[in-house]
Amino acid sequence: MAAFPADDWRRRAAEFNEPKLSRNLRLVELLREIGNQHEVSPGVVAVAWTLHNPAITAAIVGGRSRKQVQGTGAGAALPAQ
Repeated sequence: MAAFPADDWRRRAAEFNEPKLSRNLRLVELLREIGNQHEVSPGVVAVAWTLHNPAITAAIVGGRSRKQVQGTGAGAALPAQ
């Protein structure tokens, strides 16, 4: 289990516990490798993948700071591969 505070909801969420945690961390590393090729963060790659998926018509992206929100907009401009 990841080191979250006792009252953190992620302690109970399947995506943040094994076996899904290891799979999700590998996915983040893959997104990071792709992002490094385009000089963007893994989150921007995830937004780009979502926007390029023909089954999806929109992506709702949030952030905790202005800097986080400003950076995710680059996902709309990242080319499909």
